[in-house]
Amino acid sequence: DTKLDGGTFWYFPLPESGVEPLLRALIEGEAGILSLSIERAGLHDAFVAIAGEAAARALEEGTGEEQRA
Repeated sequence: DTKLDGGTFWYFPLPESGVEPLLRALIEGEAGILSLSIERAGLHDAFVAIAGEAAARALEEGTGEEQRA
């Protein structure tokens, strides 16, 4: 699920074997990389992946079920 974030950042899923194959492909392909950072998904990202973007927005806006009880 490689994706561009709408700006200048690309996100690549990493294989179980680690980051080295991705780095090798980018470097050998002369991708013109100026910087690289490796980040792990945070709790919010995991929640969105499981519950969906709408649920995350509802939680942030305080419109979830807990507000109606």
